[in-house]
Parts: sequence; C-alpha cells; structure tokens
Amino acid sequence: MNDSQSADFSSSYFDGLSARKQRVKVSVFTTKLLLTFSDGRAIDWPYVELRSALGPADAEGTLRLERVKEGRPAPETLIIDEPRLFRQIEQAAPAELTRPFHGSKSFKKITILAGLLLLPITLYLLWTQFIPAASERFASSVPVEWETRLGEAALNSFSVSERVMNAPQTQGALEAVAVRLTASVPDYPYPMRIYILDDPQVNAFALPGGHIVFYRGLLQSAASADEIAGVMAHEIQHVLQRHATRGIIRSLTSFLTFYFLIGDVNGAMQTALDIAQNLERLSFSREMEDEADRLGMAMILRAGVPPQGMVRMYKKLGEHALGEAPVSDDDATSSGVFDYFSTHPQTGARVETLQKLAEEHANPPYSPILPGVDWNKMVERELRDDKDILNEGGIAT
Repeated sequence: MNDSQSADFSSSYFDGLSARKQRVKVSVFTTKLLLTFSDGRAIDWPYVELRSALGPADAEGTLRLERVKEGRPAPETLIIDEPRLFRQIEQAAPAELTRPFHGSKSFKKITILAGLLLLPITLYLLWTQFIPAASERFASSVPVEWETRLGEAALNSFSVSERVMNAPQTQGALEAVAVRLTASVPDYPYPMRIYILDDPQVNAFALPGGHIVFYRGLLQSAASADEIAGVMAHEIQHVLQRHATRGIIRSLTSFLTFYFLIGDVNGAMQTALDIAQNLERLSFSREMEDEADRLGMAMILRAGVPPQGMVRMYKKLGEHALGEAPVSDDDATSSGVFDYFSTHPQTGARVETLQKLAEEHANPPYSPILPGVDWNKMVERELRDDKDILNEGGIAT
C-alpha cells in the first residue's frame, strides 16, 4: 500500500465537546487516518489510539470509530458510511481494529439466531412470570367500587334479570345466611347481592364486587341452610380474595398483550368484550379453589355454623358431579346439570380436607342457621319449575 490512498472520503466527525457534526475528508495511511476539516485544518488519528465502537459494518451500514482524548467529556467520534473507505481501512489498519467488521455477515447470522432462540424464552417468561405478577399487583389495588361496577356489567351482559326468580322466603333465607357469615369478617367491604336463577343446573358462582348467583338446582339439592352456608362461604371467599377480578385482569392482560404484539387492536377490543360477557362461566385455578375451600371453612367455624353442613354439601355435590345421585327427568334434559364441581376438580381430596378441618374444631359450640326453617318444604313451595315464578320487576336484591 502507498503512503496514502489516492482518494479521500467524506465522513462525519464529532469532537466530543459538543453535539455539532462536522464533515471531514478522511485519508488512509499505513499507520493512521488523516482527518482534514473544511477550513484546511488536519489532525492525525493513529490506529493505536482508535477503537471500533459499534461492531460490524457493511455496504448498508456504518462504522463508528472513537478516539479517547484526555480532557474531553466524550471521545472524538468518526462515523463512516462509505463502503470503499471500509475496505481501505481494512487493508491498512491493525486486525484488532478491523476484526469487528471483518466478520459482519457471520455476526448478523449469530444475532438473528440468538434472537430466534430467545424469542420463545422471552414470551414464556412474559406469560408465566411478568403478566401474572403484574395482574396480581393491579388486582390488589382495584377499588371496591370498580369491582362492583364490573360485577354489575357482567350481570347485565348475560341478562340475569330475565331469569331471576321471585322467591321471597328463599331469598330472605339466603340473605340471612350471608349476614351470619359476613358478620365474622371485620369491615366486610362489599355490598352483598344474592340472585336466584330459574335453572336446573346444580351451580353457583361469584362475581366481582359481592354478587353471588345461586341456581335453582343447587338450592333444591340442599337439605338445610347449614349446607347452603358451606357453598355461600366458598363463594364469599372468591369475592374477598378477588379471584374473579384477578382472573379477569390476568386473562385480559394476556390476550391484550398478544393482540398488541401482532398489531390486532380490533381483536384486543373484541376479547375484552368477550371476557366481560362470559364471566358467568369463569373458572378458577386449582389454587384459588383450594383457597376458597380453606377460608370458607374458616368462615363457617368463626361464624359458629356447624361445619358438617359444608362437608355434607360437598359430598353431595361431588356425588352429583360423578352422576351417582338420582336426577329427575326434567333436570336431566339440561346439559349443565350438576355443573358445580365440573369446574371444581379433585372433589374427594377437597372433601377430605374439609372433614379434617371440621374435626380439628369439633368442640366449640355451634348453632344452626335458621333452625326453625324446613328448607326442603320452603324450596319445594317457592322454586317449583311447573309454575310462573319469574320476577317481572327485575333483579331481586
């Protein structure tokens, strides 16, 4: 190579003292670069004082060379975007300086491969760690008023008012059970709203904000208010622990994240609407169900309600879910009969856990809820499905 290249190339120069960009001519020598400014001033850049700051360069890219100089807050920088200048520097400069852009193609391949390998790991951590943790933190800070409105929106979305039953005595009995149970919770934060739906399914569910829905089929399967108290306590714990709210926020966050990643805003909005309209069929995780069981039994015990009522009801519901109990001809036509434990797995283990908790607290005095009420007779009289018992005036409260 000659002492200097025959051609000079224009590049961008920053002096490390200001953000002002200057155009300079760059000449390549065997031991240095020579930078010439528009005013004729020239400075030497020895290769031994330079470093390649931004890895690979190619015909479509740029090379960033830096020279650290004492007394400057930032290094002097030369931005080179001329491919022919790249090649001349490669021929003249030491290998230590040019190695980053000698292997630019392989570097790109490695970068792409690493990105492909990291993508599934990143998505897995996003879905299993970040979204659940963020959802939990957000759900714990949601105001009670917001939860209540969310529950009301859910009720309206699947037209509860069109199916609610006019059964004043049964409604009053359920409210009395709720009062007895929630009295054991200091500063119970939610307004209690209970609904009876004219449906043969053996089911009940809780919505955000204290809304609890009982199906006719479940009330008909109970033998006493104490048995219903077991289901009530379980559903109240779903409300208190914000299980529905947490599930909604987590599902919504997951789906919205996915749709925003692929740029489908319409899909994100539709998913939000679908979640709001399907809260009636919201299922909880095994951990949430176990927590509602344990805390529900603890509520029963604190309220002084005989715990065996909850154990009996769970056994009964488990038998129904397994098809071991008789089903009437009318109820058998419903595809959702005995749904309560269809989304509540491991019934046997759960009954055993409740039985153990009940036995551990067998000595304190208990008093039945509504001891003077014949539950079966009351329910048979008010919840028969062979008469018009729909409430034309709207939701009972």
